[in-house]
Amino acid sequence: MERYLAMFLSVMIRHNKTLGLMNNMDASAIDDNKIKLIKQLINDEIIEVMNNATKLDNYLKTRPAGVESSIDGIITNDELIDLNNQLNNLLHNWISRLPGSEPH
Repeated sequence: MERYLAMFLSVMIRHNKTLGLMNNMDASAIDDNKIKLIKQLINDEIIEVMNNATKLDNYLKTRPAGVESSIDGIITNDELIDLNNQLNNLLHNWISRLPGSEPH
């Protein structure tokens, strides 16, 4: 997930009409409220993936197919923390690249 977080983030942001950040021209319209919403949207998606992984693992462990399989640990709370840290870094990079934020 770490590898694709930036791409996932850009797709989620550009396709969310509520944010109004659909293209590069709109990128400077980011503000604290939009950052909070972005963090919540991404967090909700990651938690959904985590919950689905748990359900899939439970199914794999109990299916009567005669094959033992598991995806236990594919995403844990540690990964969730790491992804939130990476999200903060990506958003910081975005803010630092806005016009007028260049160092003098």
